[in-house]
Amino acid sequence: MIAVVGIAIVAPPIGLCLVILCSLAKIKLTDTIGPLIPYISILIADLVIMAFWPWLVMFLPTFFKL
Repeated sequence: MIAVVGIAIVAPPIGLCLVILCSLAKIKLTDTIGPLIPYISILIADLVIMAFWPWLVMFLPTFFKL
């Protein structure tokens, strides 16, 4: 859930954090979307990995019995 919220606050259509930061820095929103595409795609790939292979994410907690 935290990963989804992390993507949502910077994703361009409704990314509230991105909109606020662009307005404070006086930068156009369209200028910031291009450089953010690689980072958002990495976050989405991480989310897919966590969703389909949860044992990869939960390996250390189960190893240490946390």
